[in-house]
Amino acid sequence: MTTHAEPRLARRLDMDDQAVLFPVLAEEAPISGPIVAGIREERRTPRGVVSSFFSCSEPEKSLLYVGAGIVPFRMQPGDADMFADSLVSARYTKASIHGRAENVLPLWDALEPSWGPAKDIRPTQMLMQCEDPTPAPMTSDARTRVGSLRLASPGEIDRVLPAAASMYEEELGANPLTAPYAAAYHHRVYRYLLNRQTWICDLDHGAEVAFKVDVVGREYSTATIQGVWTNPMVRGTGVASSAVAALCRILRAENVVPSLVVNSYNTAARRVYERCGFDHVADYATVMF
Repeated sequence: MTTHAEPRLARRLDMDDQAVLFPVLAEEAPISGPIVAGIREERRTPRGVVSSFFSCSEPEKSLLYVGAGIVPFRMQPGDADMFADSLVSARYTKASIHGRAENVLPLWDALEPSWGPAKDIRPTQMLMQCEDPTPAPMTSDARTRVGSLRLASPGEIDRVLPAAASMYEEELGANPLTAPYAAAYHHRVYRYLLNRQTWICDLDHGAEVAFKVDVVGREYSTATIQGVWTNPMVRGTGVASSAVAALCRILRAENVVPSLVVNSYNTAARRVYERCGFDHVADYATVMF
């Protein structure tokens, strides 16, 4: 980050900028989808984190989102320092930074002297999209134990919550069901169920969950797939490929293009998504605290 006494700060966008802002966000789909969906939720139930957007010039050329996370959508030379100075000067709470790697990594370089160290940096992720899903059958043994993909209901929170928590712990190395995070995580999982965003496959006629996935950010004819988890008892049997492919076919039938982010080193997950018809469309990066 720059160290001059009076840093140049980015401008916080206001209502007068909306006519330009939302067309830019539409062009930034699918990354912008969950953010726009979150803004709509904020307007329905105004509480918690409030979203803000900043620009060093015009939103078409320079745009930073600050809310539950931080997303540098568009940056020009010099913007990283100005955005970093703005975040530090306003004493924004540290939040995960994610988006296209070409924007995230320079922003983190500028922020690190003030915000570092990060808990984890994932500089080589892949943003993938699926325009044409490919059928991916599971093994015959798995077919006798695993049910078809279906929407989970709020009444199934006690079955879905352990699956969601297992996914979180495997991905981030922390148990979200321990204090002080348990109540907030329970609420998040339940909200997904209420909003019909969580899909599951049953294992052994409902004894357990075999597979779980969340679909969020359905905006601009795109949707983000996240929270993908397969029960260890049926991993390696094609359950994940079959379920993800089925979900993609459902979304494409609704003229929605599914997308997701995967770590480039996770070769098993990449093979699943490639088998389902996903293509690598952009380099992605995430900085976590």
